[in-house]
Amino acid sequence: STSATEEDASGLRRRAYELPYEAPAEEDEPTRRIFVKYRRHRRSAFKTEISKRSSKMKMNYDFQYMDTFVLTVPESEVKALKDNPDVEMVHDDVPRYPQYIADSVQRRELQSGEETPYGIDLVQAKEVWALGARGQGVTVCIVDTGVDQTHEDLKGVTGLEDDLLKFGEDSVGHGTHCAGTVAA
Repeated sequence: STSATEEDASGLRRRAYELPYEAPAEEDEPTRRIFVKYRRHRRSAFKTEISKRSSKMKMNYDFQYMDTFVLTVPESEVKALKDNPDVEMVHDDVPRYPQYIADSVQRRELQSGEETPYGIDLVQAKEVWALGARGQGVTVCIVDTGVDQTHEDLKGVTGLEDDLLKFGEDSVGHGTHCAGTVAA
């Protein structure tokens, strides 16, 4: 920077500074938050490659046990990731928000005369069962309020747990209900 001393009308001296010219900042490219599932046993190579691709690429989460990263990437990088031979799938990570669940539906027992929970009919499970689909060999991930592992119908249901996610707790009951519907 350069400076010059000026005297204003009142006789006070002021120092005026001229700052070096800075080009206006370019408008940031839009970004997308995405799930990127990479091919099994390609984690290290793929992680190295994405770290070289763009300084604007951000790792949000590493689901190592699912061979998946959650990334925020410039829009221009999405196609390149989809075309990458180490990538199996690219999927938008859309915002999800918890819903309020009224106290009246937090814990629900079968009603008198009810043999099948209403959720089975709600998701049309019986129609799918009639086609022969019974869920053999299918792994399901339920991201919800947790699961009450003491529930008699959910013995053997397992989940991941860390400092942030308490799989075995469900103070709301919704996750237990969803897991029970899937397990049925």
